[in-house]
Amino acid sequence: MKDLFQFALLATLVYIFVDSSDTASSDDNNLDISAKRPPLEAPVVPSFVLTHDQVSWFDDLLNSFNTSYIQGKHVLDACQADEVRPEAATLIARENADRPLNIGQLCDLFDSVNDWGYVNDPAGRDYFAHPAESHRTRRGDCDDYAIYLGSLASAVGFEVDIVVGVLPSGQNHAFPEVCLGRMDVEVVREYLCARYNLHREPIYFRNDAVQNLYISLERGVYPGAVHFDGRVAMRLFLTDHFVEHI
Repeated sequence: MKDLFQFALLATLVYIFVDSSDTASSDDNNLDISAKRPPLEAPVVPSFVLTHDQVSWFDDLLNSFNTSYIQGKHVLDACQADEVRPEAATLIARENADRPLNIGQLCDLFDSVNDWGYVNDPAGRDYFAHPAESHRTRRGDCDDYAIYLGSLASAVGFEVDIVVGVLPSGQNHAFPEVCLGRMDVEVVREYLCARYNLHREPIYFRNDAVQNLYISLERGVYPGAVHFDGRVAMRLFLTDHFVEHI
């Protein structure tokens, strides 16, 4: 009888020890889960309206004889955001969808074009590919890239302009940039550094005369990675088809 009692006591102690070990193990697992890094939440772009004063009839008449202005209008005419609206929507990651306009959506669109390949225009003339064509081919020159990515961003609500200028080499160049209104530059920088694992890499922004913040979508590893060191000739705004001469 004594032996039976000792056996029962030993079995009870073993059961208590095993149960407490399992509980501790379960608690450890719960701690690990809770310690995981939360999803990166992209900052929301504040609401704003970007407008321009329309030119007078006389200036408009003069522009009709200006070769660079006419070319800028041709670029704007090619920016058909409606052509790629469905594609733009599907390129946005789930965690950045179902939310107001945010920097994560812009980065999703930017990242989707990282397989772009440079191909020259047809011999002897400028060719401005519509975004639907570029979506199929993923090829073209700098203005085709600017039209395509600019149209993608415009299609989901971003205020986009295409910068047209001349590189120090004398070569013409174009790239898109996005206006973020009065957004805090440090908030944007913090998100980009976290998303792209940046440390001391530069991020290039600019401010306009009324302190709206712009970020370049020039081809690179991340938005704002490349600084344009040439001379800016025009900025072409997609929403109101405004041509800003510099």
